Amino acid sequence: MYGSRIYIPTQRDVTNAFNEYQEDMRRRHREGKLLPGESFQEVGEITELRGQIAVMDINGALSKLMFERNAEREFYLEESFPLNWMYPHLSPHGLIMKINREALSELSGDIVERDHEYWTRYIGPMVGDRLDYSTSLAEIRAFVERVYLRHELSGFAGDPAYVRNEIPQESFSRLRSSIGGLYAWRAQNSKSPVEKERMLTEADLAFRQAFVLYPGSPGVAFRYINLLLGQKRLDDAILIAEAAVKLEEQARSRPEPPAHPQEDFSHKPMVESRTAPPKLITQLGSLLEQLKRMKSR
Repeated sequence: MYGSRIYIPTQRDVTNAFNEYQEDMRRRHREGKLLPGESFQEVGEITELRGQIAVMDINGALSKLMFERNAEREFYLEESFPLNWMYPHLSPHGLIMKINREALSELSGDIVERDHEYWTRYIGPMVGDRLDYSTSLAEIRAFVERVYLRHELSGFAGDPAYVRNEIPQESFSRLRSSIGGLYAWRAQNSKSPVEKERMLTEADLAFRQAFVLYPGSPGVAFRYINLLLGQKRLDDAILIAEAAVKLEEQARSRPEPPAHPQEDFSHKPMVESRTAPPKLITQLGSLLEQLKRMKSR
């Protein structure tokens, strides 16, 4: 009914991908070249892979196999985890990215301009249309704290329903951050100073937009802070980290819903603690402390 079927990995393909990754990982382990967070454990004759990196490396091999075995088809990506083999083939395509058949030596001016115009137009009704290349990080932080932290919407040009709903915030922010990650990869791997600067500019804008779309996302904050630190913009990295930590603390302070909607705890005695609970230091909070120590040196 639907024409020829797409090739999908077989169980044998999955086994081969697992074995190839396992052999490569053991070799890199002997050479002291395991990636951060990459680990395994030998249990008898069985190797237990641990962590997200191992899973996504195998998924990357299987996705590449599908791409190569379906050469007559076009592929598009909504990224959930960066896969290194894809980056040379990716180009922005609206909300998502296209996996081009041939690796691209660079992203053309037309591609970048279309991406810029698309996202500027798309997010305007959500958060307002004032965010662009010239918008300073101080302005972005002030906007984020006013709209998302203090919920002051007087003069807000976006959609109040959007900034009250974390589900679309997370979704659109992740999509924009993925494209920012593509630009950042291009900047890091470019041999041309002009091209590197062009990609850094686009990565910076994409991450700003992703942060404004959902400043409560630790993943977006970490990605953007890494870009800023690579440019030795420590003060800007601290601005973003401080705003992200404030939102994280606000989210943690929200009361938890009752375990069961029909269970009434009002008659149960409450024990008042004489000491405040210890402050929870999250990864973002730890990063902010590290950034401040770097600045004080």
